[in-house]
Amino acid sequence: MDGNRPQSARKNPSQRSSKWDLLFLKRADQIAFSTLWVAVILGCGWYFVTARGPSPIDIDQVDRQTVSFLVDINSASKHEFDCLPGIGPKTATAITAWRNEHGPFESLDELKEVPGISEKLLEKLRPFLYFESSDELTQK
Repeated sequence: MDGNRPQSARKNPSQRSSKWDLLFLKRADQIAFSTLWVAVILGCGWYFVTARGPSPIDIDQVDRQTVSFLVDINSASKHEFDCLPGIGPKTATAITAWRNEHGPFESLDELKEVPGISEKLLEKLRPFLYFESSDELTQK
């Protein structure tokens, strides 16, 4: 009876190949394919870590820039005075109020008449201050 059956029918059902077996890789092929992808991913990572060109600028190593500015004591606003070292909003308001009440300053030393400005503070402020005399103001 076995002699009359076709060859494929004689095989054990678990040993028969189906169409689904053709769609999937065998175990050895899956391992080779996975190993290849891991190698590609590691290679790309190595490239991005080592071969990306020059390193970015390190901000901590950039030289500091110094900025110097001068404030005209006869035309500066209280906000400009507030930017000076040792002068806060209260003193800046006092300077502008004194200037509005008494007119333009005739010299830098006249700033000592403003409440809150001492000789020591004035010496600290001198590098940042200048004034135009009232003669120069009238000529313009």
